[in-house]
Amino acid sequence: MARNAQDSAVVLPGPSEPVTADDIVRAFVGAELPLRTFVVFDERTDPNGRIGRDSGYLSKASFADERIRQRSDPPDADDGGSVEVFGDAEDARERSEYVLRVLRRVPFVSPAGEFHYLAGPILLRLAGQLSPKQRQEYERVLRTMLPPTVRPPQPEIRVSRSGRSIAVRWAGDPSWYRLDADADATANGGIGERLRTDEPFSPDEEWTTLGNG
Repeated sequence: MARNAQDSAVVLPGPSEPVTADDIVRAFVGAELPLRTFVVFDERTDPNGRIGRDSGYLSKASFADERIRQRSDPPDADDGGSVEVFGDAEDARERSEYVLRVLRRVPFVSPAGEFHYLAGPILLRLAGQLSPKQRQEYERVLRTMLPPTVRPPQPEIRVSRSGRSIAVRWAGDPSWYRLDADADATANGGIGERLRTDEPFSPDEEWTTLGNG
């Protein structure tokens, strides 16, 4: 869930390929989000004079959302949102923290606050007047430009019929790892004991597979 100026930014995966603020705002247009207008800044037109500066963003774009009354021309984050792309994730994070600190101290600068999304070097700032559902529309488009979330491998798990021992094996590792509830086994190093693949379980125990990844 996104946070406003009282909290911190939502952190997403970073992009797998370099992108610019122009790429992102045009993706919003291509997804038919209700942008009234947008502007891509350069070193001459950037209102903050930060493009190309040390720790500044490399590219910046702002847009007005039709569902918000536009107050500025060109639009700024209060009118819908802005995108700032930095050289690295740390610069983007520091910029987000700086903006949120200013908004907390001087709330009349942006009465409704802002919602921030960090995706590696990308900082997406959305106007606080947008509803959660409206913000999710922008987040979904931004996520299409990011690598898919990798699901960690799930282990195969077996449990003894007595319920006193559990064995775990991960994909790509032929060995089983055993955890025993028995106090004596624990004292003798039974927890985490590495079991041989050809003799993974005691012959006097019956084991049941609980699930596979």
